[in-house]
Amino acid sequence: GRPERFLVAGDEARARALQARGAAVRARAEGEPAAAAALEEVQRALASDPVPRLAIATRDAERAGGAAASLAGLAAVVRLEHPEIELSTLDVEDQGDGLAERLLAPRSPGRYLFRDGERLRASPSLVDLQAAAPWRAREDRTYLVTGGTGALGRLVVRWLAGRGARHLVVLNRSEGDLAGARSLRGDVARPEDVARVLADVRASMPPLAGVFHLAGVLDDGVVLRQDAGRFARVFEPKARGAWNLHEATLDLPLDRFVLFSSTAGLLGSPGQSNYAAANAFLDGLARRRAAQGPPATSIQGGPWTGLGRARARGADGLEPAAALDALDRILAVAPVEIAVVPPSWERLLAPLVPAAPDLLRRLEDVPAGEREEAILAWVREAIGQVLGLPPSQPIDPASGLFDVGLDSLLAIELRARLQTAVGPGHGLAPTLVFDHPTAEALARHLASRLSPAPPAVESDAELRLRELERLSDDALEAALRAKLDALERPERAP
Repeated sequence: GRPERFLVAGDEARARALQARGAAVRARAEGEPAAAAALEEVQRALASDPVPRLAIATRDAERAGGAAASLAGLAAVVRLEHPEIELSTLDVEDQGDGLAERLLAPRSPGRYLFRDGERLRASPSLVDLQAAAPWRAREDRTYLVTGGTGALGRLVVRWLAGRGARHLVVLNRSEGDLAGARSLRGDVARPEDVARVLADVRASMPPLAGVFHLAGVLDDGVVLRQDAGRFARVFEPKARGAWNLHEATLDLPLDRFVLFSSTAGLLGSPGQSNYAAANAFLDGLARRRAAQGPPATSIQGGPWTGLGRARARGADGLEPAAALDALDRILAVAPVEIAVVPPSWERLLAPLVPAAPDLLRRLEDVPAGEREEAILAWVREAIGQVLGLPPSQPIDPASGLFDVGLDSLLAIELRARLQTAVGPGHGLAPTLVFDHPTAEALARHLASRLSPAPPAVESDAELRLRELERLSDDALEAALRAKLDALERPERAP
């Protein structure tokens, strides 16, 4: 089978155990950022020939949180952009006998937990919150919102006021006043700024009862173009900011500590590996904080209609009114971790289900002369699914894909869909859709890649060379002398 590499984060003993069984292992160095190390390893694997399978092993990141929790978000995006790498994350809580063998056992790509000697596959479950009563803020307490001057932040600030909050503080790096809220300038990524704002609230306002962390920035780019600096830029306000708020409020009697995460960290989002990793860190931090006792809720929000990237994966967006109604009920129940997805949630959850190379199966019984036509039909179907078109509106085979609604992020999703369909044995270039920007061009390229190679026919010269290679040194020297003698001998007249 294909080779597999392991990146082991935070457990040198496990790295040595895997190496002792012949596995190719890189252990994350002490102090090396987990996400940066994993990104580098993914890029190194993608540059290899052949591309190996990759597994990232962490130690209790699902429960304890910490930097390693971010790796699940990065992995979710890698699985979407590059299914050929067949990436798995393996989070281990126990240290029982035979653990290394269980880690090395065959598996399909995905997110796995090793608990009490068993290997479990992580997957979400649906929760019905319709019976939960709407949450009410306390009028005699203060609520702090970070990132409150952004589009989503303004909605949440107004929603909090509507839910009864009379004392609202917005912490933001830029200037911006909001009706009914006190604006304090500061950088949530700087612990001294967080401490200053909390001291101000303590001195001049009612006790703090809730924190709502919405701060964040984007720096989108495909995995192959990301680097540690771009990851750091996204991590600063989102992940470091959340950590600073967590540490500064651990001893405060808060009612709610709410982290606005994203489904990108759970399901992936093409072109957003840094953002997905930062949001997965928030999910891990909520689990860590809740385990320590204080309240914590991480809300993995899907795309909102009119805000952010609702169409980035061809999915319906969350209507703001419905999303805020869900927020009402979530805060009443206060789960540690919950995802809010739009009505097309089945499509968003599709990456959690292992996919098989279905195009190859379709072609098994197709005559050779009809293969390209069958591939074209499948490609048109796949393009329609990525663009969200109904089956009754098939794409014109000759139309330029970027002229009919495809953008760079959807191109990544289409390429990933095609790669999954043909399987890891037929590697497709990251620029596939840009190099072949119509359905018929894609179909021709796939047909050429999937066609069985014709039997090799050697030329007379190649056959003679093979014969010479089989000769001993003495026989080869004798043959050369005979050839030279023949060339030096004068031709005889017939």
